[in-house]
Amino acid sequence: LYGQGEVKGAIAELREAIRLKPDLAGAHCGLGNALEANGDFGQAVTEYRSVLQLAPDSRWAHQAERALGMAYARGKGVSQDDGEAVRWLRRAAENGDVTAQFDLGEMVLEGRGVSKDDAVEAYMWLSLSLQGGDSDARQAVERLSQSMTTTAVAEGSHRVKVWLAQHQQE
Repeated sequence: LYGQGEVKGAIAELREAIRLKPDLAGAHCGLGNALEANGDFGQAVTEYRSVLQLAPDSRWAHQAERALGMAYARGKGVSQDDGEAVRWLRRAAENGDVTAQFDLGEMVLEGRGVSKDDAVEAYMWLSLSLQGGDSDARQAVERLSQSMTTTAVAEGSHRVKVWLAQHQQE
């Protein structure tokens, strides 16, 4: 129902699924997404936190980490806090969430939630997002690389290779 634009119906069905089986992390994540789409940001954050308690290493958890990161970045359902946003986005990005990699790269580039803007780190995350299939990342990587030195781009590319090598072994 949620995918068909029937958010309120999806919320009702997901709540019923959770009532019947409270440990369904996917249902909690879906409910969080539907609540967020309905503007119930505080309740959405509660559902995302439930996902992290129920299944901390699942794909649902990585979606919840990204959602929490964006909630903190936007101040939706929680107080706006760029440091917390980066912390949650970094967790999701490290777990391979391509969208979180893009969002984290953008925040790092803007110097939000980090001690200083770091073009090399931003380049790494945006490049990983691009390699993961995020079409928005292509323009961001091209724009960023034009403002970087050749040495900085090479360092960013090296970090991408190291990250990929480390995460293929896991």
